[in-house]
Amino acid sequence: MRLGQQAKVLQVGGRERSGLVARVLAMLLAFIGVQGAAHAFTNSSLSGTYACKIDGSFLLQPFSSNTITFTTDGKGNIDGLGNVSTAIAVKAGSMNVAMGKFGTSQVPSSSPAFYFGELLNEQCNFLLHGGTYVIGPEGRGTLSLDWTAVHTNDNSPVDCTVDISPAKYQIVLTSTSAFFLEEADATSSACVTGAFTYANCGSFMSGTCTKQTGVAFPKTVPTP
Repeated sequence: MRLGQQAKVLQVGGRERSGLVARVLAMLLAFIGVQGAAHAFTNSSLSGTYACKIDGSFLLQPFSSNTITFTTDGKGNIDGLGNVSTAIAVKAGSMNVAMGKFGTSQVPSSSPAFYFGELLNEQCNFLLHGGTYVIGPEGRGTLSLDWTAVHTNDNSPVDCTVDISPAKYQIVLTSTSAFFLEEADATSSACVTGAFTYANCGSFMSGTCTKQTGVAFPKTVPTP
């Protein structure tokens, strides 16, 4: 093969390799773009029934543990009781709070070692009335839930007979099936001078939520 022909072949081959590299790079960039878009969260990323476990302070009681369930529709709404007098054929969520604190005014029951205070506890139960949520592209969002107090709740030592409307939460999704949850409703001075209610004492709790699979809430909702 003559020198001119060899140079021409090399030139053509170089253009083909350059074109191939360009096509591979274009495909790679397109793939990266698709993957990036797939990880953009929206309200539809939160859809289904979720179970949460959060711990912290509830109504200013420092040793509180809370379990929550609720169902979202993927459109920013949360299913609930609605009008409890006609609450049938709907899904609902629930909240159960176990609170504990040290009561320093008690007489020790068995040992002087307990004189500094014995652990008091109270259970509070709520049914979900409804709520809304908003999810941003990074998975951060807000959750607002309205809770209806169950009629068997106690009003002492803290008052759990009052409905909570609303309880506000901050959330961060790690996937469509799990997220971090933080409840941070402020405490006011009325919590010290007035009643121990959610409106006065608020809550500061955090934990995780996971999506429930293979289950569904009963169609008939119990009356609070």
